[in-house]
Amino acid sequence: MQPFVDPGILHHANTTVRLERSFAAEPDRDIVPAVRFGVFFAITGSRVGSVSYRHGDTEQLHRYAGHIGYGIDAPYRGQDHATNACRALRNQLARYKAEVIITCDPENRASRRVLDKIGATYLNTVEIPRDHFLRHTRGMTHKRRYRWMLG
Repeated sequence: MQPFVDPGILHHANTTVRLERSFAAEPDRDIVPAVRFGVFFAITGSRVGSVSYRHGDTEQLHRYAGHIGYGIDAPYRGQDHATNACRALRNQLARYKAEVIITCDPENRASRRVLDKIGATYLNTVEIPRDHFLRHTRGMTHKRRYRWMLG
C-alpha cells in the first residue's frame, strides 16, 4: 500500500477541503492508517466539519467502519458540504483505490442522501455483532453498506 500524500487544498462547488491530521495504524486494534480533512465553506473560510479517509482494507473496515466518514456541524447541515467534500476528494482517492466502502447508520437519512448524491451503490445492511466495540461504546446495532466507484 502506497503512503497517502497530502493533496493540498481541494475544491468542489462552495466547499474547500484540506488535510488536517494523519493517524497511524494500530494493527493490534485492527485500525488502518487514516487522514482527517477539514471541510470549509469556501465563501467565508469557516470550518463546517470534517471528512476522514481510512487508508487500508480490513473486514472491520469493509463491514462496519467504511473507508470514508464525514460529519458536518449543525449550523451548516443541509448545504451539501458533505456531498461536496466527497466530490472534492474523489480524484485524489482514486489514486489509491478504484472503489471505497462507506457505511452509515440505517436511520441517518442525511448520510443516506449524501451517498445517493455522490452515486454510491447500496450493497446491504449488516448487523453489528453483540461483542463488537461499536455496540458497547456507541450503541450501534446495524450498518448500511455502500460502494462508491472512484474511477
